[in-house]
Amino acid sequence: MTVRLTGLFPLGGESDARPLPDSPPEISLRRLSSGRGAVSGGLPDDLFHEDPERGVVVAMAGRPAVASDSLARVAAERGLAAAIAEGVAREGSRVFAGLDGGFACLVVDARRGRVMVVLDRMGIRQLAYGVGEGFLAIGEAPGDVARLLGCHGRLDEQSIYGYLYHHMVPGPRSIHRGVSKLPPATVMEWDLASGRRQVSHYWQPSFSRAEVGESVLQERLRNELAASVEAQIGEGGRIGAFLSGGLDSSTVAGLMARRLGEGARAFSIGFDAEGFDEIPFAKMAAERFGLDHVIYYLERQDVIDAIPRIVEAYDEPFGNSSAVPVYHCARVARENGVTSLLAGDGGDELFAGNSRYRTQLLFDLYERLPSLLRKGVIEPLLLGPGLDRRNIPLIRKVARYVVQARVPLPDRLESYNTFHMTPPEEILHPEFLARIDVEGPLEGNRQVWNEPEGADTLDRMLYLDWRRTLAENDLRKVDTMCRVAGVEVRYPMLGNRVVELSTSIPSSLKLTRGELRRFYKQAFRELLPEGIINKKKHGFGLPFGVWMKEWAPLRELAYDSLDTLKRREIVRADSLDELVETHRHGHAWFYGEQIWVLMMLEL
Repeated sequence: MTVRLTGLFPLGGESDARPLPDSPPEISLRRLSSGRGAVSGGLPDDLFHEDPERGVVVAMAGRPAVASDSLARVAAERGLAAAIAEGVAREGSRVFAGLDGGFACLVVDARRGRVMVVLDRMGIRQLAYGVGEGFLAIGEAPGDVARLLGCHGRLDEQSIYGYLYHHMVPGPRSIHRGVSKLPPATVMEWDLASGRRQVSHYWQPSFSRAEVGESVLQERLRNELAASVEAQIGEGGRIGAFLSGGLDSSTVAGLMARRLGEGARAFSIGFDAEGFDEIPFAKMAAERFGLDHVIYYLERQDVIDAIPRIVEAYDEPFGNSSAVPVYHCARVARENGVTSLLAGDGGDELFAGNSRYRTQLLFDLYERLPSLLRKGVIEPLLLGPGLDRRNIPLIRKVARYVVQARVPLPDRLESYNTFHMTPPEEILHPEFLARIDVEGPLEGNRQVWNEPEGADTLDRMLYLDWRRTLAENDLRKVDTMCRVAGVEVRYPMLGNRVVELSTSIPSSLKLTRGELRRFYKQAFRELLPEGIINKKKHGFGLPFGVWMKEWAPLRELAYDSLDTLKRREIVRADSLDELVETHRHGHAWFYGEQIWVLMMLEL
């Protein structure tokens, strides 16, 4: 039995089979080149541990901090992988809950005939796996694993639909048939004798409420986030920070500046497009903190230049167009000598910063009305036959509210998804539609929604976004683009103690009377400029649709891609033609984003 690895865990030469010590089922580790940036040579000594007496091998990708004092001593004396081996022997998979930071881990227990693969709590890293004839293939990118399995190019049609629905491929499926992605905070255990595999959580958030006052919680947040920034800086490298001018990047940049002093470096992207440029807010933060502020104004040609890099870098279709500004921001940082960037990702998902949370809680109010009133009076009156709602705007608006409020969560979160606003049969090619389950994305959301125990409605929305928005979208975007640019990225917001503190804050403080991020804003009011405290949420958006409408090279690239996509019989040709016409004559940004998603599927 062989465990075949891609460059995520580089063990020995390109095709060396490494026998494991004293293994009853004869197993070995074989590291194969992935063809996509595999690392040459072996792992650093502290990230690989082999214990011949126990028949155990541990390989690590990433260097998370170890919470346990006793294991931290082992890590200091014998290396991180040795500490993990010791912890697994004592605690089993529970030891991984005490690791702080991004990592992927492989544990092979040869004597027991067991393999464990583990991913960090928040999905900062990525890990994929699949089973071939007599071997387990493991790697960071699903395509690397598919190559090891010999199934690269055999695409999973349900995942193609998942991409069109979510604008990324939601786990645990991947775009490659036979390859799975490990969810955050989980361990996959494989019994080699029986072939049985089991995926389970080694950590789940505890949404228990701290019985202390709001001011105490705010002080704890300030201290924990400052400590997390301090720890990330302490890992070394030439440090800088992303700075969009929003709450989170400004907080991280400000705490970085406090630690490093005058001249700490921050990097921002500007746009010469109305409604997209946030440089005034980034400048406001830079002046407040005395940052050495580097601004790069993105141009149309930069988009053309970035697209081939994006297509090559992402192993699966990835439809978030803000990957372009992230790449160029990281590139500029690298050109200015920075090797590690601090990012503010995670704040909205921890502290309730997305407007959909407020919207859904408003719908939830309807469910709190007595059932007799809802079903016996309101719904027959507003939704029943005999009422002409067309010419009474207020009644029409209230009726729409009731219709949406009747949809249970988490399904209601997708009410504005293209595939709910327009019937799938009007978008998808009929043969493709017949081969997929249109309920699949909703069912995947329901499974994640039901995972945390003791969580209220807001908690569950946040937790779902930890998976869909953060781990599978934003972290993949930032981490991949930074890697392409040659920069490491670190996430202070996702430190264990910051995350755990966020789960102890009552929902009524996170979102108070409809005010998003109220608790967080109050906690950092003395640090941040008032203009940033009160600004609307934005981020590294890309005016692709606007520029495509104005500039022929972008338009030609997009239209050529859609023409090719027509021949694949995934999306209806008339639907693609209608999208192009709507973009030409309608809302350029909104419909341009839909074109971007389809273009990236084809490219």
